[in-house]
Amino acid sequence: MTELSFDEKKKDYEVGKKRIEFLYKARQKIGLLLIIMMCLAINSSCNKEPALTEFDKKREKDIERLLDTKWKPLAKSHSEELVLMKMNSINDALRLAYSYNQRKMHSHAERVYRLILRFQLGWGSPYDQNIGDIYLNIAEACINQKKYEEAETQCRFSLSEQERQKHIEHPDLAWPLEKLAWVLQKQKKFNEVEPLYKRAIAILEKSKGFDHQDLYPILISYGLFLEKTRRRDEAFQVYSRASTIAEK
Repeated sequence: MTELSFDEKKKDYEVGKKRIEFLYKARQKIGLLLIIMMCLAINSSCNKEPALTEFDKKREKDIERLLDTKWKPLAKSHSEELVLMKMNSINDALRLAYSYNQRKMHSHAERVYRLILRFQLGWGSPYDQNIGDIYLNIAEACINQKKYEEAETQCRFSLSEQERQKHIEHPDLAWPLEKLAWVLQKQKKFNEVEPLYKRAIAILEKSKGFDHQDLYPILISYGLFLEKTRRRDEAFQVYSRASTIAEK
């Protein structure tokens, strides 16, 4: 790497100095709000999802072909080999969606989860065992894109599916309940929030005990809701209980 000349260094210094002077004057004339808006604009441009790589596109295309619901009439018998092939395809798709989430490519993750869901709804048993979880994964992808109304819909689907496949007091119901409560809170639908938190907590208390670690994240989320609705004394009690569980 070549070293900058004195003139180039001086030029860089002058540019930097002008930028500092500009920000100072902007703060004086317009106030802090302008700087905040500028930072938000920069942050927004930095948060754009990365483009799909050619490898990603190939994987997605292969998975879409293997999970094509048009194959259904050819496999009414659901042979063991076919079931295994389809299950492996679902697992590959889940890994791809997880990879997208890790890379903050949430819209791509949502698309893959919806592909899995379409396949599971189209083929039915024995592929539909985890539909409730897929709905919840779609909701999470929507939350990461700030699509809260759609996230609410997917959380409700997840809850309904979990209730259909399992007992209404099964511990797995706690997670769609907690997620739905959080999404409703983001939309300021406060009247619907607390019963969902209380039901999630009651389910875990009954199935796993009053001091189980799974209660901790739900209690923290519930405490934040109480604090947001200016019920600070109740929030403190919930936080204290969560802290006691965390220390065990």
